[in-house]
Amino acid sequence: MSKLSYQWINTDKLKNIMEAKGWSESILAAKLEVDNSYLNRILREKRNGGVKLLLGLLKLCEKEGLDIFEFIEYQTDKKESQLKDNNLE
Repeated sequence: MSKLSYQWINTDKLKNIMEAKGWSESILAAKLEVDNSYLNRILREKRNGGVKLLLGLLKLCEKEGLDIFEFIEYQTDKKESQLKDNNLE
């Protein structure tokens, strides 16, 4: 069984919620309680989201009636994934 090694925010889902709600990036940043430049780097996939973003996302999901798990992606350890892809596991 694969072990989860890290997680990150699904930026496409964040962009979709912005579009669906008619929010600008700065409005979403305020709702997530993070700095706009921090959110911008996350949306451009230049940075992974950290605890502060996850907490803001949790609050936003509770307030908006959204499922936080729709915004989180998981990936197994790179080495493990390569073994699995090569049927070496």
